[in-house]
Amino acid sequence: ITDSTLSGNRADDDDGGLFAKALAHLGNPFPTPPAITISRSLISGNTALNRGGGAYTYNTESSETLIEDSRITDNKVPTSESGFRNGGGIYAYVLGPPSGANMPTVTITRSTIDDNEADRIGGGIFLCGKDSGNLILTNSTVSDNRTLDPESGTEGGIFIAHPDNDLATVNAILRNVTVTQNVSALSGGVGIVNLPRVQVEIANSIISQNFTTTAKTTPSNL
Repeated sequence: ITDSTLSGNRADDDDGGLFAKALAHLGNPFPTPPAITISRSLISGNTALNRGGGAYTYNTESSETLIEDSRITDNKVPTSESGFRNGGGIYAYVLGPPSGANMPTVTITRSTIDDNEADRIGGGIFLCGKDSGNLILTNSTVSDNRTLDPESGTEGGIFIAHPDNDLATVNAILRNVTVTQNVSALSGGVGIVNLPRVQVEIANSIISQNFTTTAKTTPSNL
């Protein structure tokens, strides 16, 4: 998807603006260009009732999603009867082998994820790592995202989830990234589930002025 706008769409389940799935191709691992590429595009004003208000990407072994020079803004996963209600801007699902060079990867570079909302978890980005995978976020801004649930909402900015699997890991790299002005009831900025199996590297980045109250009086960054 290049030089495009995906706007004003609605789904009663997952993927309000976009659903893209890349299956394993072991004969040609990590092809160029990446299996899913979103470049110089706008994803805005979309709604999903379950997961991925703006975009839902699904990567298996040896595949990559690349989002570059794009903006994902004003997408929603609102309060509803749906089961998950996560990932307002992006819901990224990675399903890879327990270890090795072929772990699926989501790369976001030179992009802005802002003003998105999810009812429960991950107002801006929700990465769901089933077994293993990588999140690489560079030269980007994640700002003014939020969750809605006043009691259980968590990680207005970025949420990285990993099941309790001792054989697999999720690697997250944030370089030259700004995460700011995100709001959630329990944790505003960047959060992780199953910390021993999630490895996070943060370099030359600003994670500041994220909050746990809409009045923005209680800081919560990591």
